[in-house]
Amino acid sequence: MGDIRRDLAKVDMPMGYSVKYTGQDQSMRESFSELGAALVLSVVLVYMVLVMLYESFITPLIRMLSLPLGIVGALTALALTNNNLNIFT
Repeated sequence: MGDIRRDLAKVDMPMGYSVKYTGQDQSMRESFSELGAALVLSVVLVYMVLVMLYESFITPLIRMLSLPLGIVGALTALALTNNNLNIFT
């Protein structure tokens, strides 16, 4: 879709014509938007639960800063198994 968008941006459209991206592109964009919102909400909720469990605001923050290491590990596992990063993985 990036190539198509880039190529269509170079084309001079006649007056009254426009391009609208729908179908799988629209569905994919909506899915990634909802996935991002769910990720932010889940991180906030996990932090709130950890604050209640540890009775501290700093300890959960320190533990959650290790989250990027888990992401690196997950991406490495995807690369080793030759999988793509998509909504299912």
